[in-house]
Amino acid sequence: QTDGSGFLASAGPYFFTGPAGFRNGFVYDHLKNGSDPDPSVADATVRFDFGYNWNSETDTPTGSEVDLYTVALHEMSHAIGYISLIEPDGTSDISDGDPGVYSVYDSFLELGDGTDLFSAGGDFIGSASDLTSGNVYFNGANAALAYGGPVPVYAPSPFASGSSISHLANSVTSVMNYSVEPGVSKRLYSSVDLGILKDIGWNISAVPEPSTMCLILCMVGGWLVAPIRQRRLSMAG
Repeated sequence: QTDGSGFLASAGPYFFTGPAGFRNGFVYDHLKNGSDPDPSVADATVRFDFGYNWNSETDTPTGSEVDLYTVALHEMSHAIGYISLIEPDGTSDISDGDPGVYSVYDSFLELGDGTDLFSAGGDFIGSASDLTSGNVYFNGANAALAYGGPVPVYAPSPFASGSSISHLANSVTSVMNYSVEPGVSKRLYSSVDLGILKDIGWNISAVPEPSTMCLILCMVGGWLVAPIRQRRLSMAG
């Protein structure tokens, strides 16, 4: 994309539309199981809008540049399962129902008083008003240990499709905040990010410094065929 309007970038993995339950998507399944969940589609797609003023190097971005490395890491994290699949009414964006297909990330969501938003099996037991309450938290054991308690999730009113619930509040030190300002770089996962990734099923080991990592940007093709759907999560500028 090159028009410089709307989201800086968007990304999301593909999912099967059933059975109901909690999933991380095709990228996770492919890497963990060693086999392609469905060879007819990409495991995920990622889109960047190159109409913005990007810093595409590994030096520090200027005050007018959006850091490409930061946004790429953010979007790739959505692609590996760091996402929510909740619609504004609490139904699944993938299977259009409740119970339905939700993300493993969703299974750890609760309100500030400890009330779970989901029961086992992919059944949303919260309310639509909960999702816009500013009172939603991620309470996986590893993330809570890193943060010192349940982690605040971005849950504004009104519900912001593509941003709500799938991101952490900007008060949390994280690659996965809902927005990034020009001149800011976040090129390493915080301890909270690593805790969330571990909670949803990833094995966490030492993370190399950005200078030793190769940033690979590619547009992956894919098309939507039943019974598969994709969820795209976006990052605001």
